[in-house]
Amino acid sequence: MKYTLHALTLATLGLCASGAAADTYTFSSSGDTVGTLEITDISGGALFSLTSSTADAFADSSFLLDLAFSGPSGTFGNYTGPGTQTTATYGSFVDAGTSYDWQINFDNAPPGDRVLSGMTVTWTITGDGLSADAFGMPMQLHIGAIDAADESVKIPAIPEPETYALMLAGLGMLAFLRRRQMRQE
Repeated sequence: MKYTLHALTLATLGLCASGAAADTYTFSSSGDTVGTLEITDISGGALFSLTSSTADAFADSSFLLDLAFSGPSGTFGNYTGPGTQTTATYGSFVDAGTSYDWQINFDNAPPGDRVLSGMTVTWTITGDGLSADAFGMPMQLHIGAIDAADESVKIPAIPEPETYALMLAGLGMLAFLRRRQMRQE
């Protein structure tokens, strides 16, 4: 009975964890969402879709400068969005005291090539064994022209509530199993 319960628990947790085909991250400043990133599984890699909503918190002319995140190496491609100078760099680097693996630099000149509020950009990172779950935290979005002085700000991502719910469910299951084990002894 004991082994059956453990096997059933592990199978249930495995189904919950593997059911996520997409991960969503929100970037917020003072309670306003300034960007949303969704990373979805595709054949041979992951599709990234980043939507800017910077004008909700900053000046109407604010735009995305870059996105930094963690994940394994792969091939950047299939970029869609404004700008012809968007580049991706892979390699360990530190920004604002945090280590990242990837940096996507969005075109910021001329103004017509900028990723402004309301725009969505997409790209893929492909490679053997890559999936959406391979990429994620830590993560930060760098936004330019947030005010009349043309200053910029770097905002860390906040995982979606489902991430915390799954973690709490797992911890609850571990506590339940431990309590049950203590009773049987």
